[in-house]
Amino acid sequence: MIEEYHCENEQSEPKQDEVGNNEIRNNEDRKNEDKHNEDRHNKGRHNEAGKNGQKRTLLCLGDSITQGMTAKSPSSTYPVQLARMMGMNMINQGVGGHVFDEKSIDEEMDINPDVITVAYGINDWFQYDSVDYFKEMCHNFFNKLTIVYPKAKIFVITPVWCSSEEEIKAMGYLFEIRKQIEQIACNFKTVYVIDGLKMVPNMPEYFVDGVHPNELGFMHYSMNLLREIVKYI
Repeated sequence: MIEEYHCENEQSEPKQDEVGNNEIRNNEDRKNEDKHNEDRHNKGRHNEAGKNGQKRTLLCLGDSITQGMTAKSPSSTYPVQLARMMGMNMINQGVGGHVFDEKSIDEEMDINPDVITVAYGINDWFQYDSVDYFKEMCHNFFNKLTIVYPKAKIFVITPVWCSSEEEIKAMGYLFEIRKQIEQIACNFKTVYVIDGLKMVPNMPEYFVDGVHPNELGFMHYSMNLLREIVKYI
């Protein structure tokens, strides 16, 4: 680091001990800056290992968007990108067409996830005719999920933007489904709600078909989701 001196009057050169003190201060400044940069880097790889030194586990539940049906490769899906950025092992249980259904939660599976993401709602909106039935299915899902995985932090992502936002289905508009999911999820203390509209830019060019994100859309999804999750873990 080059120090620049601005003098109005002629000055004598600094004494040797003053030079040494300046070098010590500069070294300390560099150490502090390096430590700051290291902390910023580690924040992205949040909680990479648990107390026993093993990698933590991320479980992703959802529909075809979570499954990555339109991704060009598995590595570009948001669960894979999210797990890589968090330094975690990942289990992707996204299945095309799935909805909030407690039967999809297998309590016999020998897994102990630290973090769970849940992303349903778009298929529920398309398929169900009754809001009351949807609310019951949604509540039962979270009730079972929190019982099966009591120590996990659960993040429910409301439906991302889609090109049919303004269409009205039997259960109403999609924004009304988002509100129902949020209201139900807030009744469970280990469940945190993330606004899906903030995950992928709300423009067709970030989607393959108006519903499923493309490569760029998945990149935004994973980065924005990480930004929200690290606020709570």
